[in-house]
Amino acid sequence: MLLSEDRPEKPTLHETVLRAFCLLDFSEPGSSEFYCSADKANDFLWEQLREREKPSVEVALIGLTHIDVAWLWRLRHT
Repeated sequence: MLLSEDRPEKPTLHETVLRAFCLLDFSEPGSSEFYCSADKANDFLWEQLREREKPSVEVALIGLTHIDVAWLWRLRHT
């Protein structure tokens, strides 16, 4: 279920999640830097959400990609 446009907390929640996502360092996925940035993003997200009145919403992120391992991509890039 998506948060409807008429919910007053939607813009703030969207901005908070976006700012947390921007803290992630995807330059070397799986590296210690990546996991350190994930911890920082998680801490930021919880810090921001604790300061707000608790809305009755759940945030879920879904990613999708297609990587053809057999064509043009080396295994280390997948």
